[in-house]
Amino acid sequence: MNTKSVMLFLLMIIYLHGRSSANVGSHPVLSLAEAGDQVNVTCASDGWKPKPTLTWKNRPGNVLTNSTDLYKIDNAGFTSVRSWLLVFPSDSDLDWISCSVSSSDTKTTKEGRVLPLKPASVGLSAGWRAFVILLAINLFALTVIAILSIPKIRGHIFLKGPSSEGEVEEHTLLAGENGLLPNPDNNGHSETSVSEDETEDEIPETADKETNTEEEIPDWGKMLACKVAIKPDASTTSFLEVGKSQTRITCKSVTNEADFVHVLCKERIRSGRFYWEITALTEPPSAPKIGKSYECPTSWYIGVTNESAEKNKKVPLTPENGYRVLQYDKEKGYYVHDFSLTQILVRDRFSKLGVFLDCVKNKLSFFDCDKKSHLYTFYNVDPTEPLIPVLSPGDKLQHTIMVCEEQCINHDKPYA
Repeated sequence: MNTKSVMLFLLMIIYLHGRSSANVGSHPVLSLAEAGDQVNVTCASDGWKPKPTLTWKNRPGNVLTNSTDLYKIDNAGFTSVRSWLLVFPSDSDLDWISCSVSSSDTKTTKEGRVLPLKPASVGLSAGWRAFVILLAINLFALTVIAILSIPKIRGHIFLKGPSSEGEVEEHTLLAGENGLLPNPDNNGHSETSVSEDETEDEIPETADKETNTEEEIPDWGKMLACKVAIKPDASTTSFLEVGKSQTRITCKSVTNEADFVHVLCKERIRSGRFYWEITALTEPPSAPKIGKSYECPTSWYIGVTNESAEKNKKVPLTPENGYRVLQYDKEKGYYVHDFSLTQILVRDRFSKLGVFLDCVKNKLSFFDCDKKSHLYTFYNVDPTEPLIPVLSPGDKLQHTIMVCEEQCINHDKPYA
């Protein structure tokens, strides 16, 4: 075998080895979920090697860039990709969007399509609507006539009140004996005694239960007893400006989209329970004496991290990378950036966020202080390495958030 044949044989082996090391993943699977007035479209594909490229397009062929992509590589070197895209629902059966996953090594592209349609509405014609209204009126009239015509039914519904003051007093005493009414004090105020265990298990109602992702609503009085005014450390950021009172954080410059535009606080928390609040999330703080104009942020994130995560500075901001944060973006809404990109459904934007770190139960919870409703809880929060509050007003100039100092307990040094 001459030299040229040997070279061709070696090149053939190298080519076949390269072909065998590349793997084509699965066909993209698309799913839809409601997200307020928009639709959250998810695209998932697994088993790619090497890392593929994911692209969203609409029917005219325009590339949609406002997606969130997440790649994960397993121990065998295969890549799984997840992507989320918020779009407004369409009225047309032709306005589909596509998700394509492609590999540059195998020159292979796999595509999936979906119609982000509005939920089908059930409507009635004018004739049927009139019939339903007339039927309802007739049923109501018949019910009233029956109640007024039959004495027995009328006697059960229109109960007679007590005929004398003695009967009123008798009813009150009976209710008090059964524990149904509290006994009035000398000033006429009612006093009810509730055991400590009953208070601990009681779950107060909220005005908007749909914003809650957890059944347990905390005792706000006990939580406020742990309230502190965290102190941002200006030495930990070169992009944000920290006010002299250490309560205002403002974006002043950004040099690179890959930079972490946040500030760490001076607290180092290992144990106990701590609660803090961040405000100015929907309206800018007024500062007439300073002479500067501030703007409310269109994107922010707030939570805790640790020193190891800050040294590595890996994205995305997930618990695996050392960041447990709640994020807001004007286009995406409220969400937690874990592998599933959990959306937090909130009807209205809130102006104040509450953060409760419970090192006893290893939980970090976020609350809408305007409605006193629960938003999200991280579990298994390990304080072995000291936890550090982290704040970001986003990467837009003059965008500002504030640390709330009202009704805080005193603390003059970081927690260790």
